[in-house]
Amino acid sequence: MSQFDIFSESIGIALYTSRRFIEVFSPAENNVYLGTTSSRHLDVVPGDIISFEKSKNIENTNVTIKSFAERSNYLRRSYDKKTKSLAANSTELWIITAPPPLFNSVAIDRTLAAATSQNIPVKIVANKNDLEGFSGFKEALNPYKNLVEDIVYTSATCRRGLDKLFDPNSNEKLRIITVTGISGVGKSSLIKALFPETNTKSGEVSERTGQGKQTTSAAKGYVVKFVPNQEVAILIDLPGIQNFGITHLTTAEISQAMKDIHELSAGCRFRDCKHIKEPSCAVLAALESNTLSKQRYLSYLDMIKEIEHSKEY
Repeated sequence: MSQFDIFSESIGIALYTSRRFIEVFSPAENNVYLGTTSSRHLDVVPGDIISFEKSKNIENTNVTIKSFAERSNYLRRSYDKKTKSLAANSTELWIITAPPPLFNSVAIDRTLAAATSQNIPVKIVANKNDLEGFSGFKEALNPYKNLVEDIVYTSATCRRGLDKLFDPNSNEKLRIITVTGISGVGKSSLIKALFPETNTKSGEVSERTGQGKQTTSAAKGYVVKFVPNQEVAILIDLPGIQNFGITHLTTAEISQAMKDIHELSAGCRFRDCKHIKEPSCAVLAALESNTLSKQRYLSYLDMIKEIEHSKEY
């Protein structure tokens, strides 16, 4: 039985959305249609399971999106009092990173917190392991070992570790993999190495900043096949994000989403401890004894400060 047998001819998966159009994949017909929504208030994002009707006046090209199903999760980011919808129904999220100067722990912490708050399983993909000095980079990823599903070491250039990204025992009826990472870490190259049929663009790294030049401008879903069993799935490529805003979350949600800090907080004297200067704080004690990563703690403070600051305006 195919994983898409649950889909009828009027049910599909959103791949891409713009102000005017939506691309929708119909698993029942193995076809991609261009469509519009029946209401301007229908906020569809890549990964949404949608119902649609084929247009009668335009042969085999347009459909009308009628509604979308309840989401199992909903990945968003926020900035300047605005919230940007990114993807829905992700069965897993890959955070792509690479050795310094491209390693950005702040971006990883924020993306991980947003995903954890939505119960999205996360893999950190440490790309470019063909570069000299990569072994030292592994140490920087140690704080994440117990916070994510897996840390996978890859090289898109040398095609190393690519097979480690997939769980052959997965029982997901529908696999929707969302991929993110700051510009320059090799996200598009990695996707291209895994799924040559996708038309993502590979960028380059600025000599001045060491950071990447963004090549993906909007979230885009692709219908991909896993070799050798030819399993079909959806891969959502997110734009390169340098700053993942989290002001749509509450301070309580951030505290819970930072798993290492949340687990330590059980030992705090006060139930509402903010882990800043309170007495008998287990988080501060762990920080002092070096059992909690200083960078993780600083990320926590930075996110709490950002949320509190957003309430003042």
